[in-house]
Amino acid sequence: MFNLLKKNVCKIIYYFKRINHIFYFYLTVDRFK
Repeated sequence: MFNLLKKNVCKIIYYFKRINHIFYFYLTVDRFK
């Protein structure tokens, strides 16, 4: 049970980082337009 939770947390963190990175990228692109 705990192992599954740990896996899910890792996945959530991974996706959050990806979304954050994409968001940051779009902000940077918007700035240089």
